[in-house]
Amino acid sequence: MKNFKRIISAMLFMVVAVVVLAGCQQDQTRTFTRTKDDNTVTNTLYAHGDDVYKIRSIDKIKLDENSSSAFNMIKKSIEKNNKGKGITIKVTQDKKNKEIVVTQTIDFDKISSKNLNKYFDVDLKNKKKDLKIKKMIKNLKDQGYKEVK
Repeated sequence: MKNFKRIISAMLFMVVAVVVLAGCQQDQTRTFTRTKDDNTVTNTLYAHGDDVYKIRSIDKIKLDENSSSAFNMIKKSIEKNNKGKGITIKVTQDKKNKEIVVTQTIDFDKISSKNLNKYFDVDLKNKKKDLKIKKMIKNLKDQGYKEVK
């Protein structure tokens, strides 16, 4: 009888351990960058387990002499399109380095299906399949991005 209780206790402990460990998915952040024509784009993927829940993109656009008018034009255009839950776009000017910095954050848990289809080739029905970290990393690498370690 004592052995039976020990066996049952050990089995119950193992079941609880498996359930607890299965629920402990690792959060991960992966950053990729690409420079082309003096413009640098840095994309950071935020994932819980295999599912990407947010992307932050920082675009640094080099400017020539007339940077103020270009900055105002780009900022006005972007602010006009900065409407939608789950999407945040911020435009700043770095006068020292003569560049415009556009920071975009897309939160896939908050974005509407209309905006998701507008900015990405992702359908909410396939969201879980399309927003896997391995698939997004492959897409970034195929576009020439290098991972920042």
